[in-house]
Amino acid sequence: VQWLAGTLDPNIAIQWPKDSVPAKVQKKLDELIAKAASEPKQDGAARAAARDAELSAALDSGETEVVSALAFSAGCTDPALRPRLWRTMLSWIPSARQDGEEERPFIDCKEEDEQVRLRRSEYAELRTRMVTAVPPLPTQAATGAPVAGEEPGGDTGILESGATLRAQVEGDAKSAWSGEAFVSRTEVVDAIINIVLTHAWQNSQYIPGSCELATVLLFAISTGGCGNVLEAEADTFWCFSQFMAEVQDTVNADAGLADQVRRTHDLLRAYDLPLAELLAGHGLGALPVIRLGSALCTRSGFALSECVRVWDTLLADPQRFAFCDYIVVA
Repeated sequence: VQWLAGTLDPNIAIQWPKDSVPAKVQKKLDELIAKAASEPKQDGAARAAARDAELSAALDSGETEVVSALAFSAGCTDPALRPRLWRTMLSWIPSARQDGEEERPFIDCKEEDEQVRLRRSEYAELRTRMVTAVPPLPTQAATGAPVAGEEPGGDTGILESGATLRAQVEGDAKSAWSGEAFVSRTEVVDAIINIVLTHAWQNSQYIPGSCELATVLLFAISTGGCGNVLEAEADTFWCFSQFMAEVQDTVNADAGLADQVRRTHDLLRAYDLPLAELLAGHGLGALPVIRLGSALCTRSGFALSECVRVWDTLLADPQRFAFCDYIVVA
């Protein structure tokens, strides 16, 4: 496995079966293989910059499968490009053409900016409605602590279910990714709370673990915390909504966890049978998934900057998050 990882050309599309690689993807990868052969002494930084340039060009042309192929193996080393990459991978701006589809006009940069502006306006309205329905708990001005003796549903006018929901989300947001400088900023924690609370209110369901996932998305969409957090909050909400529609059964259901445990155990048996048997013999077959794969690797000990690189590949995988199993086994 180590030999394969060190010798396999990054321009080989391992994420598809050999005979199922989309034609446009194969053409682009063949071009990159030829280019790499003509520049054998190019250093790592230059290769990464060239790869990001190819990624940007593919985004401009609306070739989503080419984008995913480039991001799958090499990720995105330019934090300023990643927001656009993730928005495209999560398909909340209809700008892409899939391989084999009829050619249709794709959204240029000006039109895409207008789409983003409209989505931000929609989110602002939705968040305002959420705050009206689930207002902040009253606090002591001096300490910021909830007012003693006031119960949800009393004179404060806050419904008990709304107050409970807000308290749970705020508690989870403040403990998510503890120790990361990004989440030590008040405006970041507030944005995470707004994103997750608006989604939970809109869908009448709060999924534990949402705050960890929303934090990764916000970190990426805000260009590693360097961008405008208020604008990134709106963009992150729409990415988060699409993301949760895809993964909520995986992160919220016991059946989803059981399926991942089974898949990971089967992979581990293929790659390291003695280790798989040792874990199973001690009743620890679920340990790798619980310890490393839970909530799509957000609790695996990665730094946020490392986790977004992992997610470049997870989001670009044609099988979406199946690659998480391979990360756990590795």
